[in-house]
Amino acid sequence: MIEFKSGSTEESSVTAEILECGALLSLRAGDLASFERHAVMLDPIYSSRRASFGKAAEPETPSQVSSRQLLQGLYLMHLLVATPARLGDFHSVLERLSQLDRTAPTIAFTLALESHLSEGSYNRILKTSTSSLPSPFFSPFMASIVGSVRDDIAQCAASAYPSLTVAAAQKMLMLESPDALKAYINDKQLGWHVSRTGVITFPEEESNVGGGSHLPPTTPISLTPEAAAALRPGTDAYSLMSEVIGFATSIERII
Repeated sequence: MIEFKSGSTEESSVTAEILECGALLSLRAGDLASFERHAVMLDPIYSSRRASFGKAAEPETPSQVSSRQLLQGLYLMHLLVATPARLGDFHSVLERLSQLDRTAPTIAFTLALESHLSEGSYNRILKTSTSSLPSPFFSPFMASIVGSVRDDIAQCAASAYPSLTVAAAQKMLMLESPDALKAYINDKQLGWHVSRTGVITFPEEESNVGGGSHLPPTTPISLTPEAAAALRPGTDAYSLMSEVIGFATSIERII
């Protein structure tokens, strides 16, 4: 184990570089436990560089700032993926960051995701593409968050609707094709039945009110006779209104 010695600025810089490389290699290998160990060992080194009485204890070079902010952003993502068990740790790390650090792309990206999750803005998370990631090292964490969000939406849909068209489900889950939707259903073993006409029906325990879901029972939606006459079943407007109101009701209960 590398021992940090506070008496040597040069030694602490070399130690930080070694630990940062170790953390990134751990991420590439998919070893999150090793990544966290490296991140925790980096914390006292980063702390020694913080401002003290208006003066920096150890002035940072631009390269050191960039590396530190990358590792801190990745560690915040690691804690965010592990929520709710690590949500307290997430905010504890966040409180120790300066306002300037919070504006760094690698950290601001993670903070934006945390805000979207707390607000229930799932569509914004699903729309985040790999090209918009501040670093390729964020990819495995982002894949985990997107997967969890998509699973929550699928569970919500199964509780809110007796059935859905393949097109509607594909759009709701933001999947690129009907085949991708069918692959998702099979991989997750959801038990959804897809008819030859492209209609999805859900298992009885999922489609019942409150069944198979952590969400509270949904309130049935009814239209006035005038509205029902104006929006006859089978029309696009009627289907769209039913889907939008039902999904909004379910999302509201998530929030």
